[in-house]
Amino acid sequence: MDEIISEYKEVLLSCFSFEGRLNRRPFWTYAIITFLIQIIAFCIMTAVVAITATVFNAQNGPNLFVGLVLFAFMALFFIFEILLGVSTLGPQARRLRDGGFSPWLLLLHLCQFSIVVLVLLCLESKD
Repeated sequence: MDEIISEYKEVLLSCFSFEGRLNRRPFWTYAIITFLIQIIAFCIMTAVVAITATVFNAQNGPNLFVGLVLFAFMALFFIFEILLGVSTLGPQARRLRDGGFSPWLLLLHLCQFSIVVLVLLCLESKD
């Protein structure tokens, strides 16, 4: 468990570095933990929105203040998700470089070809 945490911290501290290479194990440790954090954050956001909307709608009917609070909470969640997504670009670029591919292949995310990038990230390192 300590090894997993140390690998995650190592990649997290260098997540905005596009230089160098990154082996498969530290990359996938970082990717899986980040994915789990996203799932937990989504569950918390969904629960808060559902509970708040249910309680306030049952008691007082529609309320502008509650709507604004819920909108602010969802906006913060959206910003959090974008930051998590951006923080994976550096490790992905380093992992692609370790696999012998150009980091420019990350632009395939913009063309809805993320599955191609995912397959390239799974390939073995080239020495």
